[in-house]
Amino acid sequence: MKNLKHTPAPWKIFIKAGTMDACRIKDAQKMLIADCFWMGENKTKEEAEANAKLIASAHELLEALILANKLITGFVPAEGDDHIKIKNAIKKATE
Repeated sequence: MKNLKHTPAPWKIFIKAGTMDACRIKDAQKMLIADCFWMGENKTKEEAEANAKLIASAHELLEALILANKLITGFVPAEGDDHIKIKNAIKKATE
């Protein structure tokens, strides 16, 4: 994935316990990308962990969408609903 502006992969999840209970998503240099809290925001620990997994897998999801877009181009109508959803998701993540 060239020419993308976000922090490079991999992103990993770290569970932070204590006064600020959160799942932390960090890059390879352990710089903070995001926190998913489960205390004080009416979230459960399970929901915060699921949110963290989704955020941490963003690179793989974007790569898969870009690959899917390349694979289906020419095989399905360019303006078909599924193809439009894929292109819009890539655009939303990269622009």
